[in-house]
This record gives sequence, C-alpha cells and structure tokens, in this order.
Amino acid sequence: EAPTAISLSTTSVAETSSAGSTVAVITVTDPDSGESYSADDLTLAGDDAAEFTIADSGGDIVLQHDNALDYETTTSYAITIAAEDPNDSNLALGAQAFTISVTDVEITITSSQAGSVAEDAANNAAVMTVTTTGDSDDNDFAITAGNGDAIFAINAASGAITVSDNSNLDFDTTASYTLTISVSDGDASDSEDVTITVTNVDEAPTAISLSTNTVDEDSSAGSTVATITVTDPDSGESYSADDLTLA
Repeated sequence: EAPTAISLSTTSVAETSSAGSTVAVITVTDPDSGESYSADDLTLAGDDAAEFTIADSGGDIVLQHDNALDYETTTSYAITIAAEDPNDSNLALGAQAFTISVTDVEITITSSQAGSVAEDAANNAAVMTVTTTGDSDDNDFAITAGNGDAIFAINAASGAITVSDNSNLDFDTTASYTLTISVSDGDASDSEDVTITVTNVDEAPTAISLSTNTVDEDSSAGSTVATITVTDPDSGESYSADDLTLA
C-alpha cells in the first residue's frame, strides 16, 4: 500500500543553528508493517526547497538546512515533501506542505570573561574580544562602567577591546579593571562585567639620589658620606650595592 502520511519531529529551528545542521527527523507512515524508507524515497520541493536537503543519518531520515539562518531576514520557509513506496514507486503520497519557522535568539554576553594587557602596551593594542551567543546582526557594544580613565575602547560592531589611552596604564597603580560591557541588537540587550588584568613589566630605575652631598673634612676614612636611594617605578624593587656602578 501507498504511504499515508509524512511528519516532521519539529517545524522550527533556531537562527543560531549552523549550516548543515538537522532541522527535523522525517517519519513516513505506511500501512505495510516493516516498510523501510530512506532519503531516496522522498522528494523535496516547494518555494524554499533549495535551502534544505533530505539525508539519511544514523538510521533516520532528516531534513537539514544548507545555509546560515537569520530571523531578521527570513522568519519562515515553505517546502513540500512527497514519498514513494520503497518497493513500488507507483504507490506514492503526493506533496505534503510544511512551514519551517526560524526562531529568534536574543543576544547574550558570555559571562565571566577575562583578558590581560601589559602595562607598557601601546595605544590601539588588542586586549580581548567580548564573545556573545544568539543574534549577531547589528550589534552595538559599549563600555558603560569601570573605564574612568578612558584607558580602554571597544569596537561597537565587533566587541574588540583595545588600549585607547595608555598614559594611566600602570600595574603598580591599578592591577586590574572591571569593565561593564553592554550590547544591543536593536531588539534585545544584555550587560556583563569583564575583568582585565594588567601585567607587570620590569621598568628601569628613573633616579638616584644621595641623602647629602657634603662631608666634613675630619670624617675618618671608611666613614659613610651619604645614603644612596634608587627610585624605581616598580613597587617592591630592592636594590643593593651590586646593582650600582661607581665611576
């Protein structure tokens, strides 16, 4: 006997589903027990048939979408599926119409993201890129808090964070920053904190000073003339006589 029905396990697919992914499992109902259908027994047609493929996968017949999906561009697709009896092509079920709906996935910033930057990084140096899930169209990123010195900038379209003004970028002053990042796609928005750690870079000493530059003429040989102080931008640096050269 001819097949009597064709059904899909679902008729919706998220816009974030990658090209080539399975949309649904196709089931063909046949009054004859033991009939085994494959993709070769089905015919895909309809206005949007070119966007899909019927394939065999792990014992199932599946409907796959061939291209990237975008809810903002196309919210649904119209297709038909027909079936022929695997043992007799004259026994067939005509085209059955299906509408495949694309579901909108709101943009979300991935939580607990972190990056790092050296304290001597140049302006425009890359720091990190804020990652998101969901809709990726027309994103608008912004730093809304934690950037009081305007050290960092974010690309509004890509979410890439760079050094904007390195004049106040100093490990010994501030070892990390917590930036609040917001993103909107014009429909939905999200906000998350990201942490940027400033890594220390060993810097050269900047000055040498003496506690005094006079000595009494009757000071005995071997006596101390002055205490030498070395100024270094790196906190905690400890100098000794071996680090100094007298000439």
